[in-house]
Amino acid sequence: MRFFLLIILISTVYPLAAQKKVSKLSNLTIKEKATRASEKAWSLRNVNPDSSLYFATEALNYARDCSDQKIEAYSLSDIGNYYKRKEEYSKALHHYIKSLEIRKKINNKQLVGGAYNQIGLLYHQQEKYDSAIFNFENGIHYLDTSKNSNNERLKLLSGYSMSLYRSGNYKKALAYIDTAFALSEKIQDSLLTAIILQNKGNIHQDLGQNALALNLYNKAQFYYEQIDDVNGLIDLQINMASLYILEGNYSKAEKMLKDASNKSSEVGLDNNLSTIYFDLAELYSDTDKRKAIIYYKKAYDNAYTFGKSILGIESGIELAHSMLKLNQLEAVFELIQKLEIDLNNESNLSLLIDFHQLKSSYYHQLGDYKKAYKFNKISLSTKDSLYESINNVRELSALLEVSRQEKKAALEKYKRKEAENNSYMLEDKMDQMLIRGLIALVIILILGIWLLIKNYRNKTKASQIELEKIQQEQLFKNQISQMTYEADMKFFEDRLKIDDEIRKSIGKDLHDQLASKLAVIQINLDSLTEQEKNEEKQSEMNKLIDLVEESCGDVRTIAHNLIGHDRLRESLADSIEKHCQFINNSGKIHIDFHRIGEPYDVNLEVKKNLLSTIILLIDNIVRHAKAKDVSIELFYHDDSINIALNDDGVGFDMEKDSSNKGVGLINAQERIKQINGEIEIYSRIKHGTTVSISIPIYNER
Repeated sequence: MRFFLLIILISTVYPLAAQKKVSKLSNLTIKEKATRASEKAWSLRNVNPDSSLYFATEALNYARDCSDQKIEAYSLSDIGNYYKRKEEYSKALHHYIKSLEIRKKINNKQLVGGAYNQIGLLYHQQEKYDSAIFNFENGIHYLDTSKNSNNERLKLLSGYSMSLYRSGNYKKALAYIDTAFALSEKIQDSLLTAIILQNKGNIHQDLGQNALALNLYNKAQFYYEQIDDVNGLIDLQINMASLYILEGNYSKAEKMLKDASNKSSEVGLDNNLSTIYFDLAELYSDTDKRKAIIYYKKAYDNAYTFGKSILGIESGIELAHSMLKLNQLEAVFELIQKLEIDLNNESNLSLLIDFHQLKSSYYHQLGDYKKAYKFNKISLSTKDSLYESINNVRELSALLEVSRQEKKAALEKYKRKEAENNSYMLEDKMDQMLIRGLIALVIILILGIWLLIKNYRNKTKASQIELEKIQQEQLFKNQISQMTYEADMKFFEDRLKIDDEIRKSIGKDLHDQLASKLAVIQINLDSLTEQEKNEEKQSEMNKLIDLVEESCGDVRTIAHNLIGHDRLRESLADSIEKHCQFINNSGKIHIDFHRIGEPYDVNLEVKKNLLSTIILLIDNIVRHAKAKDVSIELFYHDDSINIALNDDGVGFDMEKDSSNKGVGLINAQERIKQINGEIEIYSRIKHGTTVSISIPIYNER
């Protein structure tokens, strides 16, 4: 108990004491202060994360004051590490990307490789393995031409191999992890060697090669103990416990999990405990119900303390089932009420099915068979609706695929026909040019021979012959110019017809949708001019403001309708890339666009709303952000499409502006909401803005 009180006292008082200590170093230069604060942030990253964040922020401010970009990059990474530990992934990604941008400006390949490794590990932790692979590959590519960067290359190879493995590429993963292990032995880095041995053990354990996995875990444990790495030992013990459970050696598994629990508590890594407690509860679920209840309860409490709601609900349901077996009905009823509130904030159908099954079991044990049957029926109907939704999505996906193939075949046929026509036209032109060339050649030869003969006869006629030759050549050029002019005029006339049709369409839309509303605005403005200033006038003004807002919305809708059909024939990535190129051509701002993953077709509604949202956000940046550089990354995952948009503009204060968002951001949020997506916006004044969009994809490809 005294130990825990001491930990709390240190975590509360230490930042203040440290702040006083820093303030006493007034005789140091700003650069020296930045260096010391950065070193302190790094040393406290595992012992006291909150203090580490404080020193990292201090180092960042000092580094910016003295324009030390290297310390600025390190400090941004330290802040990103803090948010990664807190599982606030959007904020972590924002700081990592800022750090990467600065490292590229420094042009230090080793630092750039380290930044790509951090971003890759962040995506790996979120199980977005294709994005992780993309960043690891970028980092390895940067370091291929760099010397003395074996440590960073080793980290990238290790992360790359594990992401390959998680994405199902076992053979390539084992090849790269063996390469990493050979490099770790060469440079004799104990920590990286331990991590690689543990990762290699994970792969062999998942492949069912338990003996080989255990041997690799024991070697990794030796290295972790050599360097006294508590974090590594905790993670390794959780892996070894899962292996012992698979082999049926529950006593060793229990020992490993309890040891990991004690170590986590000692070093303050309490966010690991929910997983450890849940594994211990599962271990006791068949042998000791009371112990299982104790650990399920600990897992439930710890998960909610650290914001792990899914694991918390799962632990709560298992806790309720265990208490039912001991007939603790009152406690189960209270827990069911809490879980019902928690489930309202989640959209996980699997957990909802388990929860209704729990309620059915509860009422069955109470003897209320009517309610038990009711909730069992709800559970089954939820399952049926889930399966039906999956089947509907598959059928829709099949129909869309057929439609897409038909359109593709029609397009290919059109392209072949057009290519044939172009080929015929080209051949005809070549024949004409060849004939004309031969004619010209013959004429030149005749003229030459004639001139030679005439030169012998009468030199005075030479100038006249030369004049005729020039006239013939000029006539030939005039004919070519006339043909070119006629072709250009034909193209210009066709273009005018198309432009005329577009102008008529735009005029009709503007007339039909805006004429009446603008007339109402004019009438109301005239009447308000004649009235005196009073509350009624204020009310009428508000109505006019609303009407103007609606009219602006109509204008935007018309604009999107004008571009929508052409854009929707293209892929989402191509449409975004074309718009970025259009903005870049203006010269006002530079947008760097990347697509990651294998592109695939998506629902037309999703494509339309996503494209409109990206155009709207880019428009906001151009008009308000005062940014110079913008990066857009489009990630194709198996179950979702993610978009990360970052700018280096002026940013805004999220706390002051949270209740007064601009119309652009509100419209962006509404569009993403319409397609069941999520959008997160993170910004700071003078530090740019990060927008993260995630759209779930349900169709089978």
